[in-house]
Amino acid sequence: MIFKTDPAAALDKTRNKLASVDDNIASLRAKRAEVLLTAEDAGAVTTIDRAIAAEEANAAIYRDRIKALQEECRRVTYEERESQRKKAIGEISRGLKKREATAAALQEAIERVGQLYEQLVTRDELDQFWPFGLPHALIDIDRRSIDKECSWALYGLTKVHGLPEPGSIGLGVAGIRAEGVDGAVRNQNAAIVSRLEMVPLHADLLDEAING
Repeated sequence: MIFKTDPAAALDKTRNKLASVDDNIASLRAKRAEVLLTAEDAGAVTTIDRAIAAEEANAAIYRDRIKALQEECRRVTYEERESQRKKAIGEISRGLKKREATAAALQEAIERVGQLYEQLVTRDELDQFWPFGLPHALIDIDRRSIDKECSWALYGLTKVHGLPEPGSIGLGVAGIRAEGVDGAVRNQNAAIVSRLEMVPLHADLLDEAING
C-alpha cells in the first residue's frame, strides 16, 4: 500500500477523526434518549437513528483505516531501520577491514621477529675469514647478551603496550589450533557482522507491542 502523505501523520489525523465521530455518536445517543421521552412520533427518533448509523459506519471505516495506517507505519519503520542497519554495518565493516590489515601486519611482524632472531643467533661461520687460529668464541655472537636484550625489549612491549606475556595455554588440545592474529581477527569480524545482522530491532512493531 502506498500513501502520498506521511503515514504517521495520517494515522494521528484519522485517530482524531475517529475520536470526534465517537463523541458525536455518544451525543446522538444521549439526544435519542431525550427525544424518546418527548417525541410524539417515531420520525424524530428515526432521524437520529439514521445519523447514528451513518456515524457508526464512518467510525468503522476510520478503524479500518487506522489498522491499515498502523501496518504502513510498521512497514516504513521496518524498512528505515533495516536501511540504517545496512548503512551502519557498511561503515563498521570498513573499520573491521582496517583491523584485519593491522592484524596481518602484526602477525607478519611477529613471524619476522622469530626469523630475525634465528638469523641473528645462528652461527654464521665468520671465523673462516680469520687466519690466525683464535678460538671461535672470539667471533661468535654473545647469545646471552642478545637473549637478555630481547627479553628486556619484549618485557617493555608487555608493560608499555599491553602485549600479553608468552604462553601456550590450549595449544595441543584436540580441536584447538593456532589461527594467527590475522586469522583470529578475520573470524571475530565475521562474527561481529553476523551478530549485527541478527540484532532484533523490531520487537516494538509487533501487534502485541502496538495494541498492548
